[in-house]
Amino acid sequence: MNNIAEILPADIVGVAQAHCGHYYRWLFTKEAIVSQFDENDIGLEIENKLVEDILWPMGGSNSSATGFTLFNSDDDVKKYLTTPELIDYEDPMLVDIGEYMCDPCIDGDDGDITLPYMEKLGLSYDDCSFIEDCEKYHTLTEIMALALENCNCMDFDFLNPFYGQNSDMRFSELCELYEQKTGSSFKELKRIVMEKKYDYDLKMSEYTCFCTSNFSIIQFFKVPFSSDECTGTFYINEDQVFKAIDGVDYYYAYGENTDEDFVRTEVLALLGKAEKLFLKELKRCYEKNYEDFVKSCGGENEN
Repeated sequence: MNNIAEILPADIVGVAQAHCGHYYRWLFTKEAIVSQFDENDIGLEIENKLVEDILWPMGGSNSSATGFTLFNSDDDVKKYLTTPELIDYEDPMLVDIGEYMCDPCIDGDDGDITLPYMEKLGLSYDDCSFIEDCEKYHTLTEIMALALENCNCMDFDFLNPFYGQNSDMRFSELCELYEQKTGSSFKELKRIVMEKKYDYDLKMSEYTCFCTSNFSIIQFFKVPFSSDECTGTFYINEDQVFKAIDGVDYYYAYGENTDEDFVRTEVLALLGKAEKLFLKELKRCYEKNYEDFVKSCGGENEN
């Protein structure tokens, strides 16, 4: 193998192939690929974005066609390795989405230079390994499953969407069921997922209340979040959104009022909660906490 530092990006070819839903990637020098083609009697001229069913580097009936990518710079190589492949189905089943994985082959068995070039670029295995493709199928499936659970849909196994009784359901069928049961638009949901600024930990979200210094009960929907800049918690009520950043002290326990009103829209869309249902659950939270507060003070709830 040549010294990695001496290999130019223009002399490297990205090779990608899937096997049973697992997408593999390699980096080869053009010279090494020519040698492999000669050895395997493959008559093919490499072109950028070429996809051919040549059963190389992997053979077998469960292997996909092989894709080739040419590079002009190390930035191109880095983007190739750190951007997940698209699922190789137009309308995948949920089990296909659950099985999806994309990662680099770093064993060097076929003369590839994947691992040493990753090291040259400062990339770890985790930097180049994914369980979700560019279309966010996995995240969208989980969100729609949670939304169907919120509306008590009995037509879907929301506890085990990828491997349960609906594992052979097509993604498009899930989208139709989501729109039918929640009355929400999948197109809008996908836009929010693809463009959102924050990652919301919906599994840790909950209704909560704060008792103020004048003994008022204020109810919120609490949603932990993370972004490139910080982590924290959003507190959403009937008409406001408060933001508490981890490690920052605030006058109120629930942070400060923020003008990021889109957070409310995004969270409700991701949860599949209609505004009317959200307000009803928020009121129920208030009533329960008010009753508990009165009891803790030794009084009785006159309502």
